[in-house]
Amino acid sequence: MIYGYKTVYHVAPASLNPTSASAAMLASLGIPERPTDTVGAALWDSIYGHPLHFAVPPPTIVADTGVSSGNKQSSNWSGYEENSGTYTYALSGWVEPTDGYTSCNPNSAVFWVGTGGDGNSHLHQAGTGQNTPGLAQDQAWSELLPEQASLIPQALYTAPGDQFDSIIHDHTNNNTTDVWMEDITTGQVVSFTSNVSGFGTGTAEQIAERPTVNGSLPGFTNFQSINFDGNYVDSGYIHNYTRSTFTMWNGSDQLTGLTGLSGPYDAFTDTHIRCG
Repeated sequence: MIYGYKTVYHVAPASLNPTSASAAMLASLGIPERPTDTVGAALWDSIYGHPLHFAVPPPTIVADTGVSSGNKQSSNWSGYEENSGTYTYALSGWVEPTDGYTSCNPNSAVFWVGTGGDGNSHLHQAGTGQNTPGLAQDQAWSELLPEQASLIPQALYTAPGDQFDSIIHDHTNNNTTDVWMEDITTGQVVSFTSNVSGFGTGTAEQIAERPTVNGSLPGFTNFQSINFDGNYVDSGYIHNYTRSTFTMWNGSDQLTGLTGLSGPYDAFTDTHIRCG
C-alpha cells in the first residue's frame, strides 16, 4: 500500500524477452501486445523488443516535491502539453542529460511524461531526477497525485547518456494506472499498477521541471539540453493534437528554450539557458 492505495509491482522471470512471451504473460506485466502496423510495431520493438530486467519495488517514500501548472510561461515547467482531447496514455523517451555546472545553489531538475495536472488535481507522472531531495543522481521516480502526496523513488538508476523511456497508462474503467519505466541501454525495468481515485484526462505532458523543494523553487539544474523523442499519446504522435508549449521563466528571466517538433517520432529539444 502507498498512501492507502494498492500498488502491485510487476516482476517478470529473469531476462524476460517480450518478443517470445505469451499474450497472457505480457498482459500480466502491463506490456501491450505488439501492434500490427509498421510504425506502431517499430515503436514497440524499440521499447520492448529485447530482454528486460525488472527492478524490485521501492523501499521508501520521500518528501513531497510539489507540482504546479502554468500557461505558455511557467515558473517550473518546460516542454509540451497536449490539450485537445481525452488522454489516458502518454509515452516519451530521452537520453539522460549530463548535470553541468550550476551557479544557483541549491538546484534541482526532474524530467517526466504524464497525464493531467494542468487545471486538474490528478497528475500522474514518471521520470528521472537530478539533484532532487530523496533521489540518487539520475534515479527513476513516479508520483500519482493527489493520492501520493510525495515523490516515490524507484529502484531503477540510469546514467547520463543512457536512453530512458517512460509510460503512463490510465485505466478509467477500473481506477488504476500502469507505470512503465525502462533504461533502454541496460534493459532495467520498473513496472507497476496502482489504484487511483481519478484522472486528469484533459492533458498529457512531456516536461523538464524545476521541482518545489521545502516549499520554494530552487535553482534549475544545468542539464544543458534534453531531447524528448517518441512523443506519443493515446492513438498518435503529438503533432496530431492541439498542444501548448511551456517555457520556464523566473520573473523577467527566461530559463529554458524549446525547439519545434521534428522527425518521425515528434522529437523536440529543451535547452537550459540559466538556473534562476
